Amino acid sequence: MSKSNKPNVEEAILVDEPKENGSAAPIQTVDQAVKPELARFDKYEARYNELKAQYGAIKINGLEDRDGYSEAKTAVRELRTIRTGSEDDRKAAKSFYLECGRAIDKKAAWIEETILSLENPIKKQIEAIDTEKDRLKAEKIAMESKRLIGRTSRLKELGADFDGNNFFSDDLSYEISVVRESSDQLFEDNILPKFRKIFETKEAIRLQEQDKKDVEAAELKRQQEELERQKKELADQQDKLRIAKEKADKESADIAEAERKKKIEAEKKLILERVHQLQEIVWTGLSYSYSRDTHTILVKQEQLIQMTEDDFVKFRDTHNSRVAKDRLEFQKVQEEIATKNAELKRQGEEQKRKEELERASDKEKFTIYIDHVTAVPYPELKSRYWRDKLNIVKEKMEELKEL
Repeated sequence: MSKSNKPNVEEAILVDEPKENGSAAPIQTVDQAVKPELARFDKYEARYNELKAQYGAIKINGLEDRDGYSEAKTAVRELRTIRTGSEDDRKAAKSFYLECGRAIDKKAAWIEETILSLENPIKKQIEAIDTEKDRLKAEKIAMESKRLIGRTSRLKELGADFDGNNFFSDDLSYEISVVRESSDQLFEDNILPKFRKIFETKEAIRLQEQDKKDVEAAELKRQQEELERQKKELADQQDKLRIAKEKADKESADIAEAERKKKIEAEKKLILERVHQLQEIVWTGLSYSYSRDTHTILVKQEQLIQMTEDDFVKFRDTHNSRVAKDRLEFQKVQEEIATKNAELKRQGEEQKRKEELERASDKEKFTIYIDHVTAVPYPELKSRYWRDKLNIVKEKMEELKEL
């Protein structure tokens, strides 16, 4: 289709409007509209077979083939000229439809703008109402949260506990919603006094118990001082015996340690020699080696080339299973080595600890015992009665540490 025969953009957009006689204008399909433009490219399709026959078999036979090289360059120049000519035809064929698209986009933008001029003022009114609702809701939540924080603080000052849902003290309990939503008068005149009464009763009992503990602590301190005096006298008497025993024990321990190290080294050497023998395996025509995390299979290149697909799959699967088996055996050896080394280390440390304990004075042994007893972790208890018992145990443990 020539440019003089094309409809303008407005005519193309309004082709489906009724004509003056009342009948609708026929609507072109995409294939009908674009068919005349596609005819521009018929000349290239018609000539393709000719170009393929002329240039499809061109081949340059190495650096010395000057004629082939010259023929190839000539072919590229002609093909490039034809290709760029088709690009010009493509741009000319698309120009009209690009103008149609821009006109449609312009009309759609106008519709959106005019509708938004009506929609946006209404949306702003809705947003203003929603914003005010959110503000009032947030204000109410903040006020209730602030009031709850203050009441929580006051209840905790009176010894109340909180489990996430209830404030409680002994048998008295109030849900968090009641504490948060009750009036100031109800909270001050009813809820708070009940917690205060329990707190004052507990505080009186605590003070009585504290007085009793003070008396017991004073007596315990006197007993500790007497025990320290006796321990000092005993330590002075045992010093000479201890020094002599330590010398003899050290000589015996040095001999035992030397024998133990000699035995360990001999076992390590034997283990390493056996592990080394497992690290390389050689078969006729094939060898592979492995370490902790690598497996390598070496095979001649000509062997791989001569193998059929079935032979190669069989070769691969066979040695995969062998490598897997060797890997499991190797891992087992490593685990045995690690276990044995750990056991040897543990035995050495246990022997050393026993020797140090045997050389320790009574005072040092007593200190070690106290450290051992006080190192036991405390259990988590739910019952208030047993938690109180556990607190007494903790206090006694602290007193033991000060002995």
